[in-house]
Amino acid sequence: MILEIGKTVEIKDGFKKREFIVKYSEKPEYPEYLKLEAVQDKCDMLDKFTAGQVVTVHFNLRGRCWVNPQGENVYFNTLQAWRLEERTQLIQDPETVTEEEDDLPF
Repeated sequence: MILEIGKTVEIKDGFKKREFIVKYSEKPEYPEYLKLEAVQDKCDMLDKFTAGQVVTVHFNLRGRCWVNPQGENVYFNTLQAWRLEERTQLIQDPETVTEEEDDLPF
């Protein structure tokens, strides 16, 4: 379920991103809160969604390394969304539902 949708922010040199938060619960007693981002032309796909909607998010896991001023490697991971689909109902037991590989219901 979507909890929050941020505004599109231009970072640098025409690069823009938009962050959003989803609540994911394989087990309702232990919910997970995940921050994802949409970049460039994918920022606009969030315009048709609102907080409270149950969605399936298709995303790629991205990672990069940055060398800080002290010369140490610092690693960053992001979940980069490329498609959202509205769900008509919340999945009650994910183990009984077959999903496409690498897709998670949110």
